Formats: sequence, structure tokens, C-alpha cells
Amino acid sequence: MAILGNSCRPEQQSETQFIDKTQQLLTLNDEGIIPDTAIDQFFDWIRENPQSLDSQLTDRNHNIESMEIATSPDGNMRTYSIELYGFGGIPSYGFETRTLLQYRANDSVVCLELDSIQGYVSQIIRIEPSKSLYMLADCEEFNTQGSHVYMNLWGLQITDQGTIAPAPIFKKETHLLTHLDWRWDEYGYNDETDQIIFSAELSEPYEIAYDTVSNELHLPYIVTHGEYSIATEAHRVYRWNGKYFVDKGVAPLFDLHSDDFHIIIDIQANGNYRYRCWNKGRKIDDKPDLQIENGIRKCWDQDGEVFDYNAFCENFQAKPAGKIYLFYNQGFRYEYHMGDIQGKVVNKLCIYNPQNNLIYEQSYD
Repeated sequence: MAILGNSCRPEQQSETQFIDKTQQLLTLNDEGIIPDTAIDQFFDWIRENPQSLDSQLTDRNHNIESMEIATSPDGNMRTYSIELYGFGGIPSYGFETRTLLQYRANDSVVCLELDSIQGYVSQIIRIEPSKSLYMLADCEEFNTQGSHVYMNLWGLQITDQGTIAPAPIFKKETHLLTHLDWRWDEYGYNDETDQIIFSAELSEPYEIAYDTVSNELHLPYIVTHGEYSIATEAHRVYRWNGKYFVDKGVAPLFDLHSDDFHIIIDIQANGNYRYRCWNKGRKIDDKPDLQIENGIRKCWDQDGEVFDYNAFCENFQAKPAGKIYLFYNQGFRYEYHMGDIQGKVVNKLCIYNPQNNLIYEQSYD
């Protein structure tokens, strides 16, 4: 981390003036690159305007393609990530960025350039208010036969002296780490079936969620499919214990309770869907009364027409209105439906016998 300044000099600017000034400073040169000199001027200008930390600035209300802004929920920390070139991993050689950290400490605003950030900061989470402990999500992308994302989660703490110190926030194999690495591809390719394999519908900031009540961090569950790392729709859960995040395993996709059955649908390490059912009165630690592996997922559009999930994503380039998880066992078909059909919420389990007759239906709240 390179210190750019210990405090910021006041200069009143409106949000509109801030955005206009930023667009003026961060312009591409004839080679399609934002030069370091322009970024230096922008960082100096941020340093001279501490009130910018209080501006309601997000990527949704500024129109600067080359900059990503992330702000902590408490408003005490913000990052400005500037892409010199590449712009989201296009062209395929990736991109280069510089990131300025701006934070409030001891009644002043401090600015630091974060040399350790490889991509752009997509999200800032405050882990523990009593310790002024934060987590930054550092994303790096490139496009080559698919879109690849590399992400590091960094722990930073504002000390009593007002400085920034790296904080170990993860524990893995008995070793404390300052960050957790993972990666995924938006799609893979199956040579045997000659089909594209689509990943989960990830959106910014890549489905990272932290619950301050349960102290649980949810990250995409990554599985290996051949040579590809695929992001699934499931989440791996980490719980904060006051010192670091502890891996609590992969959360079920669906945990369904009724008067008759307790059903869990989850994703296995090979990426396949699994259906487990316990009859009324049985405990989850008991062996399931029924277990079916190798389930498949389909989807439906706004009119309720059912499609193969991969074909829908490839042909329509849109999110489906709902999904169906199908499992087959000895001629019986088990379907879990969830989504929306023409404005009506659907959340139910249907079981069909070998003659394709509906023999059981259960709706869930």
C-alpha cells in the first residue's frame, strides 16, 4: 500500500460537479488508454475533496465506464478503481487497474492507494463494527473462450491511530490467511455431449452476501467440471467467530418441510443435483428414506413453456421465469418447481408414478 496523504484538504463540490470533473480527468488518450498521469490527477483531486466520501456515489448514478466505485454500508470507507485499459477484461489479455482507498478515521478522511489490489473492488463489507474491521472483494476478469473471474477477499482494519492494517480473516487447514482465492468460468464445454455448460446466474458483486445478525458469509460454491471451474447456484457458508471466518460447508439449495416429509435438494461436489427425503419423525442425521442423485434442472419462460436450462440461456440470453429440478427413481418422477408464471408465484413439489399420474403435490410458503 502506498500512502498518498494523511488527510484531505476541504474544497466544496456538489455531486454533479464531482461526476463532471471525474469525466473530464479520466479520458482515454489516442491509444485507448487512461494514462497514469490522468489517474494521478484524479487521486489528488479526491484527496483534496474529503466531502466526496459523503456523496451518494454508486456505479448506478455515475456514467464513467472506466471506474468502479464501492462504498461500505456504514459510509466510512470507499474505493475508486480505475481501469487503465481492458475495460472489464475486453480484449482478452485482461485489464490493468489502480485503486484508491478513502476512509474516515479520527475525524479526518485518509486516502491510500492500494497496491495489493489486482483488479477492481466490487464490494466493501464491514465485518465487526466494534473493531472497524472490513472486507474488500477484489475482482479480476479476462475473456478468452469464456469470461473468467478471479477474486480475492482482503481483510482491512482501521487502527486506533487511524492507519490501515491487513487483517487475517480466513482460516484454512489450520493456517490463517489474509484472503481467500477462488475462480469460476461463466461457461464450460462438454466434449462428449457437444454442449455448452452454463454456470449459475451470477450478478454483481458475484453473489457475495454477509448477514450481520448470523455473522455468516455466503460465497458461490465452485465445482470442477473437467478442466473448468463452474460457479453453481449453491453457496458455501463461512461464519465469523470473532477472529476469522470458519468454513461451515455448503448450504442446501432448498430445505423443504411439510407434515409428511423433510426434503433437502443440494449440489454435490461433482456438480450434480441430489434429492434426499426423510419421512415424518425422522432426524436429518438418520439415513434418508429416499436418496436420488444425478438430478437435472430445466426452466420455463413467462408463458410456462418448459425448456432445457442450457438451451434457454444460449438461445434467449435472459433469465428464466422459473426452474424445475427433476429426479427419476424406479419409474417415479420427482419435480420441484419454483419461480413465477404470469405473475403467480410457484413453489411446490410434485411426484408422478410410472403411468405419469400425479400422486402427490405439496406447496411451500
